[in-house]
Amino acid sequence: MVEAAGFEDVVQQQFMWPENTWPRDKKLKEIGQWTLANIDGGLEDISMALFTRVLGWTKQEVEAYLPGVRRNVRDRSMHTYMPM
Repeated sequence: MVEAAGFEDVVQQQFMWPENTWPRDKKLKEIGQWTLANIDGGLEDISMALFTRVLGWTKQEVEAYLPGVRRNVRDRSMHTYMPM
């Protein structure tokens, strides 16, 4: 779309952001901290919409499920990345 708009020499770069603070590298650790804050802050809203509208769960079922999800997202032994 960018090239169709007239831009030339377009380069796409893909980055891998850690999903929590597990990396030893200072910069990646900070990125992971920000990513975790974003995930943690919006987890209930994103999950509620998806699980109730698409999967047909009740609000109570989603609320009971989320503590385990939060625990896994914060688990530093899980070395997960998010493509950007």
